[in-house]
Amino acid sequence: FLAASTFFGGTFVAAKAGLEFIPPLLFVAFRFDIGAALLLSYVAVSLPRERWLPRTRGDVAAVLAAGVFAIGATNALIFLGQQHVTSGVGSILYSLNPILTPVLAAFVLSDERLSRTGAAGMLLGLVGVALVVNVDPTNVLGGAVAGKGLLVGAAASGALGSVLVRRADSSMASTARTAWALPVAALLSHLSSIAAGEQVASVAWTPTALLALGYVGVFSGAIAFVAYFQLLDGVGA
Repeated sequence: FLAASTFFGGTFVAAKAGLEFIPPLLFVAFRFDIGAALLLSYVAVSLPRERWLPRTRGDVAAVLAAGVFAIGATNALIFLGQQHVTSGVGSILYSLNPILTPVLAAFVLSDERLSRTGAAGMLLGLVGVALVVNVDPTNVLGGAVAGKGLLVGAAASGALGSVLVRRADSSMASTARTAWALPVAALLSHLSSIAAGEQVASVAWTPTALLALGYVGVFSGAIAFVAYFQLLDGVGA
């Protein structure tokens, strides 16, 4: 939990730093390319073949839920939103994720229910995030408000993906499942980047850009995702 929290928290700082030099969707795609290469190599070396290949419908469903929602759409929305808000505000807005996840889990998963105290805690957290959002009715279409909306969407996508992964009841090791989910997320991000008209030629490969990409690819990518999905298997959504 400490590893996931620490490394994911750094995502918002690294993203804000790197977005000055790399288009957002391409930034996300490169991040997943790095994470996928690292994790697939690790899984291929450390696990026997029968343990790292998806074999059941639950395995495939979990990989797709993680790749499309929990990893892919979530991070695309984070990086798009980070263009318009500070890293601090971005991280607090994304804290809606652990608020929305138990709510969704209570409806979707039969073995996870919110107590009255838990529900009160979720409501208090929601109020706190609402205070941070601080939507100005006179500027609903402004960049900052749009960025905040994208980050709230990222939190919702992450929560949905987490619950769907749990519901799929995959028999795969979480590391192997994450290793297969990252290429799915990378493919979707590259296609989205192309559709948005982003160009590799527009990237400025400065030391800051390389450092930011290295962090989100290795630490808040491969390592943090492994920690997060192990938590999901071990303690629930």
